[in-house]
Amino acid sequence: MLKAVLINRSRLTEGIFYQLKLASTKSSIRAFSICSNKTFFQNTRANANVITSNTYGEKIPEHILNLDYDLYDKKSDSFIMDLYDSLEEISEMDPDFIKNLDANQGVIEFDVLNAGSYVINKKPPNKQIWLSSPISGPFRFDYDSLVNDWVSLRDNGDTKLSVLLNNEIKQASLNKYKLEFVE
Repeated sequence: MLKAVLINRSRLTEGIFYQLKLASTKSSIRAFSICSNKTFFQNTRANANVITSNTYGEKIPEHILNLDYDLYDKKSDSFIMDLYDSLEEISEMDPDFIKNLDANQGVIEFDVLNAGSYVINKKPPNKQIWLSSPISGPFRFDYDSLVNDWVSLRDNGDTKLSVLLNNEIKQASLNKYKLEFVE
């Protein structure tokens, strides 16, 4: 059985360019493009969806790439729970500073006075934790077992999720609050 999926459509000078992929259940892919009146066929073999390099083409370290799903679940759940507990403590002390704190199914959402809305969530298929911050923007973090922390591969692991969040909370509170993480 074949399934057709429109994957790319852009306008060229000669007309509209369509690219379709037809994938069979046997993992073979036949891609073809229709450009004006010409048809081009290309046979390829489907590869497993394995990401081995970061956004900048740098190789992902093996200990991060091969992280066990059970360890991912344990570490991500622990981080999310510790973060929620720390945020809840600050929210109870100062309800105007952290508002709308909510945690549900691996997602934490909250608003920080003078900063904006945060979303931190687990991404099990990628074995990552994603951050959407009004201060630093979007980040993806992988668990690095060598440093026992969630690190961004965007800068070779120099940015740690716990440190980034703590710095932003301290900055927004003018050094009044900091996050406490259990090691």
